[in-house]
Amino acid sequence: MDHTSQQIKNAACQAIAMGINPRAVFLDVGAMDGPVLPQFRYLCSNQLIKYIGIEPQKEECEKLKKMFPDGIFIDEAVGNEVGVKNLNITLSPACSSILIPNNEILSNYPISTCFEIKSQESVALTTIERLIDSGKIPLPDYVKCDAQGYDFEVLQGCGRYLNDISAIEVECQFKQIYKDQKTFFEIKIFLESFGFILRDLKHQGAFEYEVVELNAFFSKRPSDNLDKLMKIKLWEFASDINSPLSFAQLKKSNNHSPIFSRVTTDMEKTVMFV
Repeated sequence: MDHTSQQIKNAACQAIAMGINPRAVFLDVGAMDGPVLPQFRYLCSNQLIKYIGIEPQKEECEKLKKMFPDGIFIDEAVGNEVGVKNLNITLSPACSSILIPNNEILSNYPISTCFEIKSQESVALTTIERLIDSGKIPLPDYVKCDAQGYDFEVLQGCGRYLNDISAIEVECQFKQIYKDQKTFFEIKIFLESFGFILRDLKHQGAFEYEVVELNAFFSKRPSDNLDKLMKIKLWEFASDINSPLSFAQLKKSNNHSPIFSRVTTDMEKTVMFV
């Protein structure tokens, strides 16, 4: 993306964010290096949204505090229980996980070297629900989860607050690259039980041209959550998702044919651009 296009996207995100009061809250689980997408980095760096990072590797957490002095950072691990767990530190720090890499699957790919365990360290484990209840973090509007195979447990640990969260980006896999991990399909079914719909998929990871790993983007259905509409729209722009069309969008750009009889006023309210 060229510099001018990025400036336009940042400006669009800024305009939407400034209309949201209080500021939207972005929770980044597995926050090493901060937000990946430039629009989210722009929003966090300019205090246009509240940035919260959870990163159990303490040295990485300290780096984040210096990068985003307005943020809140927690150097604990999160999951679906409270206690102490071993964190498996891998040759590539970004692959470190509570779970053990599954060499039976990974051995088929050269990227397996990134998952070699070089050490273990004990980390405190808590839940997002507990962090919110204790006042350590505010209720997030958005969650980005990159917990290296432990993402299902992290989302489970949001508990009742999944009813209030507007949108989620989660890294997931089609294969168990970590032992006993939940795959994309189980995460999708779980989030759908809380009213989320799948909005987009973006593959990632160097698995020799095979789609094994992806970032999945979920939000509440906009027409059923008009009270959260601007927060959902900000997330759409900041996440740069390529969401499927709504039927209301087709109605806006076509005539008033009888085929659009089931398009409601609430559906039409979700269409910002045709």
